Amino acid sequence: MTKRLDFLKEKFPTVYRTLCTAAIMGNKFNIKLLEHVMKISFDDFRNIIQLLVNYAYISQFNDNMFAFKNTLMWKFVYERAKISEDFTLLNERIFDVINNYTLSSNALKALVAQNLNQKLLA
Repeated sequence: MTKRLDFLKEKFPTVYRTLCTAAIMGNKFNIKLLEHVMKISFDDFRNIIQLLVNYAYISQFNDNMFAFKNTLMWKFVYERAKISEDFTLLNERIFDVINNYTLSSNALKALVAQNLNQKLLA
């Protein structure tokens, strides 16, 4: 799995960043929320998601949600995201976007706040 992610990071850095951001958002993630966080054009974002589906990283769960192929894949990508130099930036982007929404659960906001070491927000 390490080689697959290294290949993705080297050949498709935006795709890799998108996958890491999705992993931070959880095993199952809202695709529209991810699109807002990534700030990529609709066509480019759609192509990125299709590539991740074709490479068997993620699959569509329902109309609004995608999920990692399995929890092992999600955990591995999340662990890689945590050591990435972009980890703080990705968390900040997620936090900025979700702060404007009323979520059914505050779990994602708490996780991102914890990742950003903002204990008071968690």
